[in-house]
Amino acid sequence: MIAKERTTLGVAYALHAVNGNSRPAGYVRSDTDHTATSSSGLPVNSWSHLAVTYNGSTVRLYVNGTLMASTTAPSPIVTSSGALHIGGSTQLSDFFRGLIDDVRIYKRPLTSTEIRADMATPVK
Repeated sequence: MIAKERTTLGVAYALHAVNGNSRPAGYVRSDTDHTATSSSGLPVNSWSHLAVTYNGSTVRLYVNGTLMASTTAPSPIVTSSGALHIGGSTQLSDFFRGLIDDVRIYKRPLTSTEIRADMATPVK
């Protein structure tokens, strides 16, 4: 859904669906791959709010304001001057099959309270 590509093959961080199924996941690359994956898929023909945070030690995935998965990920994550793509990754030829709306990217990890507030606030 959203991918920050590395200058070499792969991505530095992403919000994606795992292996083509409907389970959302948050991903960062540091020393190895670190993925927080929801145990359940997204409903078809329904909007879902997705958010991923990374605070330097933990990747957290939220679905509709609820923490669904987390995993430890040591810092630092890979830095990259590669492109940020919304809708998929051109390097991996992997694209989201759905609609994306109201994308926000922050320079800091949001709290769960901030994520729920963002979910209810339209982008202007």
